[in-house]
This record gives sequence, C-alpha cells and structure tokens, in this order.
Amino acid sequence: MSCQGPHLNSSNCSPANCRRDCGPDAVDALLKSHHVLDDQMLLDSLLELKFLLIERSNPEAVVAAFLGIRRRLEKCEFLLAYRLRQWLENQISVQVTSDGRALMTQPLRLHGYCLRHAIQHYQREIFENKLEVNSLGEIKVSMAWNIPVVAMENTEALQAAL
Repeated sequence: MSCQGPHLNSSNCSPANCRRDCGPDAVDALLKSHHVLDDQMLLDSLLELKFLLIERSNPEAVVAAFLGIRRRLEKCEFLLAYRLRQWLENQISVQVTSDGRALMTQPLRLHGYCLRHAIQHYQREIFENKLEVNSLGEIKVSMAWNIPVVAMENTEALQAAL
C-alpha cells in the first residue's frame, strides 16, 4: 500500500507518489474522531488547519497550525497524526538564504513541536556548516509548497463545507 490507499505505508510515501488530498483526508478523519469531538479547542484548531490546507497559500501557517496541535493529536490519534506529518513533509520544502543567496533547499522535516525550533534547527545547520555565514541573524528560513499552488475550483463550496 502507498499514499494512494486509505492508510499510510511510510516506506512508499514520497513526494512522487503522495496524493495532494492525502493530508486533507487525514484531517477529515481526525475531525470524525471521538477524541477530537470531545475537545473543542482541538476541534477548532483542526478546522483552522483544514482551512489553511484548502487555501494553500501560506506553508508556514500550515506548519505552525500542525505543530500547535501535534502533541495532542499524537496522544489520541497517532497514526493519523503521523500520516498528516508525512504528507506535510512531502508537500513542503525549506529554503534557506543569506544576503539573498540560496544556501540550501531541502524537504521539510518536522522533528519537534514548535515552528520556531524547526526554523532554528535549519539556521544552526547552515551556521555550523557554511563558513561564509557570520551570524545566525543573517540566515533566513522560508517554506514553499513543492507543487505549485493551483487555484481550486469551487472554493466557496469547499469553505462552506467547513
């Protein structure tokens, strides 16, 4: 089984074979979970995440929203949280620059629970390995969708479904 199936097999999950709607499908499944339905704050956060995924304009906001609820999701719905994390890692890349020069572009890796720590990880990696960088402050980290954003048809209907 790969990402095309209803469950995730991480050995076959890669940007090349990951469906664009696999992540939103995981969010939909999480929204149906009794663990989520019993936690109003978690439910609201998942709805916000789903809206950001539908909008697909700000990958940093999507990552921040996911990391904000990751720990609670992993306690009650680990497999769906893992599936969503894998999907985000396949869909988003990290771009590191210094003084306008590209230093690194690589797939997103979500090892922690905080966007600030994730960004600091990439800054430290560059600072420790690139001799031409003088300080952490001159290293800028941004995120981008791997697949160009395509305007979704019937956006009003999708937002109404939320």
